[in-house]
Amino acid sequence: MTNYLLLKTIHIIAAIIFVGNAGAGWWWKHNAAANGKLVILKFAQQQIRTTDLYIMLPGSTLLIGSGMINLLSNMYSQYHATWVMIPFHLFILSGLIWLFGLRKIQKKQTELLAKVKGEKIPTEFFRLQRQWSFWSLISLVALFLSIIPMVYKFE
Repeated sequence: MTNYLLLKTIHIIAAIIFVGNAGAGWWWKHNAAANGKLVILKFAQQQIRTTDLYIMLPGSTLLIGSGMINLLSNMYSQYHATWVMIPFHLFILSGLIWLFGLRKIQKKQTELLAKVKGEKIPTEFFRLQRQWSFWSLISLVALFLSIIPMVYKFE
């Protein structure tokens, strides 16, 4: 297998893991909020934080690393191609949403749940959940849209 094919394989696997985990995370939190039980909400919050650390972070590192190394070492002439730039910018958009929005919301939600006595979930948690769901969905759509130019290699 050539260097190009190895890096492309790593890139595709990383994309599957990364995008799949983003979708699964949205599903977990959406359903946990719909359930509304404290133990379920706490478990979903903890799982999102854990998968961000052990799946999203390594997945994004592999995704960016394999893509950039392959681009710079094997396809430098394609560096400014539309099929490279559009997914790159959509990935950056998704990352910025996560970094400056979703993480902060998750932290606030975790703090709110830690203070709960009994089973009464603060309404603020659900307000934040609606924000998280909206921005997470925007981020997820950006990730899905980034796949299209990579597959069709728009010029």
